[in-house]
Amino acid sequence: MNSKKPILQISADTYDYLITHRSDIEKIELQMKYKEKSTEAQNVIGVIKGNSSTEEADKHVIYLSAHLDSLGKVNKQVFNGSGDNASGISSLIHLANSLKEFSENNELAADIVFCAFNGEESNRQGSKAFVQSLEGGRHSLNINLDTIGVREGDYLIVGDATSESLSKSLEGFFNDHGIKASLMDGFGSDHISYNEKSIPGVTIGKSEVSNIHSIMDRPDYVDYKQLANITDAIFNFVISQNSGGIDALSNEQSISENAIPETAPQMAEDEITEMHKLTEEIKARLNFKEYGMYEWKSNRNLFVYQDHFKFETVEAAG
Repeated sequence: MNSKKPILQISADTYDYLITHRSDIEKIELQMKYKEKSTEAQNVIGVIKGNSSTEEADKHVIYLSAHLDSLGKVNKQVFNGSGDNASGISSLIHLANSLKEFSENNELAADIVFCAFNGEESNRQGSKAFVQSLEGGRHSLNINLDTIGVREGDYLIVGDATSESLSKSLEGFFNDHGIKASLMDGFGSDHISYNEKSIPGVTIGKSEVSNIHSIMDRPDYVDYKQLANITDAIFNFVISQNSGGIDALSNEQSISENAIPETAPQMAEDEITEMHKLTEEIKARLNFKEYGMYEWKSNRNLFVYQDHFKFETVEAAG
């Protein structure tokens, strides 16, 4: 994968020092030696075949995905990535096992494709490469799992607005099954790669994730009971999509009529412009690493995260 810009990580102590002494800082000079190189990485893909048409244009496909990469090791410091995104990958593995077992005694109306993507933390390199091989299908959708198991946050977020029918179906399904969920715009993850291929895609995550991309994202940052409940709900949602007369779970509410929209409602250009403008206005008021949920369009939430820090040149004190 190719990175256009080098990424600089500093320790918490260095950050605190710079913030404390920023009134005395006139200029910061950095010297770095690095070599840019291309690296080959692998995605992991698995398929459970359904009884959908063999014709690509009429094939029904549900893509379940999660990214398997994290920040890894920086110098001697290990970033475990338990919430981001071992929780999503563990859910994906459990879903693969459960749906495989289900398919042995029941026909699936759609192919189920399980995608463990590499390179999400490097601007979605893995999912971008994968979707290039796909034909944008009107009978396809993607459900992406990212940070679904972290202890923080009172509810799940389902985003984003480019796949409104799918987002609302999932939001309603979670709330109907005792898991508080809300729609959100602005969540950056692998579902965007599907959206760019005209395949409806959403990401499911938690409403607060302040410990991701830090050493605090450890195994004790995961709520395992909650993760199991969310995974079970996703399993039931996928099963409810069968439209071939399969009585999947008699006590589950079926929403198959909303499952795979013929076309994904798209945001108008003026709405996209308005959303980006509002995001930048909110970012200007946030400090580095601050984030929040903001109401937008009365019934939708906008997630804004300030990921840039600017040092202003000031006169040296004294």
